[in-house]
Amino acid sequence: MPNYGLAHAWYQGNVATQVIALVLLSMSILSWTIIVIKSCDLWRLTRLAKQVEIIDSPSTFFNENLRKLNATNANPFLTLAHAAQVAVDHYQNQPPGQQHLNLSDWLTRCLTQARNDSVMQLQRGLGTLASIGSSAPFIGLLGTVIGIYQALLTRGATQFTALAQLTGPLGEALIMTAGGLFVAIPAVLAYNLLSSGNKTIVNKLNRYAHQLHVHFMAGRQQPPVT
Repeated sequence: MPNYGLAHAWYQGNVATQVIALVLLSMSILSWTIIVIKSCDLWRLTRLAKQVEIIDSPSTFFNENLRKLNATNANPFLTLAHAAQVAVDHYQNQPPGQQHLNLSDWLTRCLTQARNDSVMQLQRGLGTLASIGSSAPFIGLLGTVIGIYQALLTRGATQFTALAQLTGPLGEALIMTAGGLFVAIPAVLAYNLLSSGNKTIVNKLNRYAHQLHVHFMAGRQQPPVT
C-alpha cells in the first residue's frame, strides 16, 4: 500500500499540478513578505502619529514636533510640514500679478497633493494582497480538479477499480484546495487589518494637514524644516 502525502502527490502529479503548487508557494511567500513589511511600516507610522499628538500647544507645536519626528523620506508628517513651508515660500516669492489663487486655496491644494502622495505610499502592496486573497482559492481548486481528473483517468484504465484505490489520489488532489485556502486566508485577514490601520493613519494626516493650514494662515512662525 503506497504512503500518500505531500511528497507522493508531488512526484506522482503531472506538470500542471506541480506548476500550480509552485504558483501557490510563490504567492504565499509574496503575501507574507508584504504582510511583514506593511506591518512594520504601520507600526512605525503609528508611533510617529503618537509623537505628533504629544504637543498641541500652538506656540510650540511645530518646533517640538518637528524636533521629535524622524527626518526621513518615509515620514509623511514631515513631508506635509515641508510641503506647507515650500508652498508658502513659493507663494510669497511670486509677484502679486501672478498669484492667481489666494494663499488659503494654494496651501490647501499643495497639502492635498502631498497627503495624496503619502496615502498612495500607504496603499502600496495592498492591491497585491487583495489579488492573492481572491485568486488563491480558485488556483487551488484548479489544481484539485486536475488532480482528480488525473486520478480518475489513471485508475479508470482498469475496468474494476476498488474505491480504496481512489481515496488516496483523491485526497492528494484535495491538498491543492487546502493549499489555496492556506494562502488566501492570511492574505485576506492581513488586507483587512492593514486597511483599517491605514485609515487611522490617513485620519491623522488629515488632522495634521488642517493644523498646518491653520498655523500658516494665522501667521505663526514657519517650522524650521530642512
